[in-house]
Amino acid sequence: MKFKAQDKHNQLIENISSSHLVVGVDIAQEIHVARAVSLSDELFAIAFYDKSGRRMSSAYTAI
Repeated sequence: MKFKAQDKHNQLIENISSSHLVVGVDIAQEIHVARAVSLSDELFAIAFYDKSGRRMSSAYTAI
């Protein structure tokens, strides 16, 4: 049986557990955003960077 790319992607998502750190990054022309979520510690972090890579602001909080 052949697996489709979407099936493989779904399997990877299903394997995410509380021991993983989930990171998302959005690279745009002017402002870049990075987010990190830790399910085990229930922490959330977000940071904004300008196009030269300097951090503009950041926030960290417990969920």
